Amino acid sequence: MGEAEQAGGRASIVSVVLSGSGRVKIDDEVIEIAPMDAIRISPDAVRAFEAGPDGLKFLVFGARHDKDGEIIAIEEFWGS
Repeated sequence: MGEAEQAGGRASIVSVVLSGSGRVKIDDEVIEIAPMDAIRISPDAVRAFEAGPDGLKFLVFGARHDKDGEIIAIEEFWGS
């Protein structure tokens, strides 16, 4: 399973799952996601997507700002 951790900028984003399944962790909340789910993520939230066994494709909508997509390292973000 792949994952990427990001911190946002000043604008909220909306991610729409196109195919596959998985989980998204937004700060301390973990949500199961599937096709056609739309997830609004606040600009200050730390988030990570994790693909399930069938992969995960999603499309992200939002305004572009400096430092968008900044990768941050957080020990134990997903827990066990």
